[in-house]
Amino acid sequence: MSALKKIGDFTAPKDEATGLELRRQLKTFQGNVSDMGDALKGAALQRLTAGTNAQTSLGMVLSPGQFQFANTSLGTVNVGLAKPAAAQAGTFIVLIDLGGSAGAFSVLPQGCKFENVTTATPVTVASFAAMIFCDGVDYWRLF
Repeated sequence: MSALKKIGDFTAPKDEATGLELRRQLKTFQGNVSDMGDALKGAALQRLTAGTNAQTSLGMVLSPGQFQFANTSLGTVNVGLAKPAAAQAGTFIVLIDLGGSAGAFSVLPQGCKFENVTTATPVTVASFAAMIFCDGVDYWRLF
């Protein structure tokens, strides 16, 4: 049961008929709100899977729906973004820096665009963390 179900905790009016009707309406409302919240949570909040740490000439390569911890204390960490599939629309890639932001993440999309730019030069993103949105075709930096 969702925390939203607590909406029914109220003090009923002194008039019994009004109180019963109010209680019925609130019970219906709390059920609707709770069901909607659960549906939104199931549809919008994906569970990210850990990246594989597979090292390539790009450093590590991540796909939509993955996260990766990295240590930038010794310098820049290279991250390749795999070309997304249409089914991956609405998913994220999350990079988290364990090194205290001494270096940075250097991101290079493969066969797609990053922030509407096709580039052969890696793009430096915020070093403490980065959240990258996939629209099923390209990638967009959220922070």
